[in-house]
Amino acid sequence: FDALARRYRSAEPSRDGDLNRYGEHFATFLDDFEPVRELPYLPDVARLEWSVHRATTAADARPSGSELFAGLTPEALADLRLHITPGVALHASRWPVADIWLQHQPETGDTLNINLDLPQYAVVWREGYRVRVCALGPATHALWRALVDGATVGEAWAAASATDPHFDLAAAIAQALAGGWLHQAVTRGAPT
Repeated sequence: FDALARRYRSAEPSRDGDLNRYGEHFATFLDDFEPVRELPYLPDVARLEWSVHRATTAADARPSGSELFAGLTPEALADLRLHITPGVALHASRWPVADIWLQHQPETGDTLNINLDLPQYAVVWREGYRVRVCALGPATHALWRALVDGATVGEAWAAASATDPHFDLAAAIAQALAGGWLHQAVTRGAPT
């Protein structure tokens, strides 16, 4: 790893006085770095790791709770746009990046059975001072990807349901509320 870091430093010297921003292009560097070709999942794990780093330095923002949805009609809920808490990041990979990352954390007691042939979706977020990573199902990822990209809840729910016709929106919202992923909501047409 020391040799790899030296090569990266030579290829991508720091251009910013804030060293917290250094390393942003490491995953792209790994995409074309021949010595790690035998570890094809490494660039995507580095992308996830960069999101973990960014979550640790994300702006503090008070997550919202279920009050975001209090008193909403189904139509008003469908027109809502949700803003995600700073530091939340989504990943789609052809590799099991969340499992690989979790396996290498000090608190992981048991060895995970990692199947490198399975693609995986993941979310990164911060709870207080602790960064969390977990795998998401394809439909749940489709929902949050659409919401992050500016879709309304109704549009995002349609994207998730296209992936899985039995998608449970209430369970996905409950997971986000429990994790503190939601910052605020605005109605369609309101300034963002």
